[in-house]
Amino acid sequence: MVAEEQLRQLARLLRLREPPASAAEARALAREQSEALADALFDEAAASDDVVGRDSARSYLELRLAHLSGLLDEETRQRVRERFERRLSNW
Repeated sequence: MVAEEQLRQLARLLRLREPPASAAEARALAREQSEALADALFDEAAASDDVVGRDSARSYLELRLAHLSGLLDEETRQRVRERFERRLSNW
């Protein structure tokens, strides 16, 4: 079951005006905008005082993906990880 908080988090990360109306809509948005989602998660990690290097950035990403797990299918999670890694390699 998807919590309202997860829908609000996804809306914030994707810069939506309102949260998606359903988990299905959220999954579709996350899939369609996986690069934007990865970029937003990377920016969060980079701004976090708890992230001090690449390993802690990866840990941060995995925690956030776990939090959003009800909204992300495996393909979307993998696409987010790949984009995040590309950004991380330039950090």
